[in-house]
Amino acid sequence: MSEPPENWQRFGEWMLERRQLLGLSQEKAADLAGIHRQQWYRIENGANTKRSTIISIASALSVEPDVALSIAFGLSERPTPDRSEITRLPEELAELNRIFLSLSSAQRKDILTMVRALYAATSGVKIIDDVDLKVGDARELRKGQG
Repeated sequence: MSEPPENWQRFGEWMLERRQLLGLSQEKAADLAGIHRQQWYRIENGANTKRSTIISIASALSVEPDVALSIAFGLSERPTPDRSEITRLPEELAELNRIFLSLSSAQRKDILTMVRALYAATSGVKIIDDVDLKVGDARELRKGQG
């Protein structure tokens, strides 16, 4: 069997290091990304995947989708985050991450719905994809966007 293309190998290495820095198991990271653990394992080992999965992986690893996409598609030569960047993460973010990861899947979904609604209401940016908002929330969002 031949070696995976270099960009996918680099993306898998980056995923592994980032996951370990966050203290996540493959199973937990895969759950956060909404993919099966075996799929996570294959991608970490250099298998290619589609754009939407890369974006889900970025979310699970708490990075901007652009970072993951640029590594996956060979646009970035930097496969791992600079450790000084990791140590500069705010304590609040680390605390939020620990709390969020301790919640059930349903609780995480509810939290994400609230955060998206709050962001949309305060920024005026529409984010409605896969989010079920309550009628009152939707009315507030329409007021902020209209």
